[in-house]
Amino acid sequence: MSVFDKKRCSVEEECKQFILSDTLLCDISNRLLEAVKTGLSKEGHPTAAVKCFPTFVQDFPTGEGI
Repeated sequence: MSVFDKKRCSVEEECKQFILSDTLLCDISNRLLEAVKTGLSKEGHPTAAVKCFPTFVQDFPTGEGI
């Protein structure tokens, strides 16, 4: 086994801790969605962990005025 192969195996081993199962990824996604909804709601915004402010795009960028 070459030095490159040994280093690659070591990196792969270290990265395994960052691999998320589908179940955990769905749970994180659902929690984030709920936090954003709470942050956007008038009632939940003051105490929300994720502060969101509704903003609207009024027009498409044209590149003029640059």
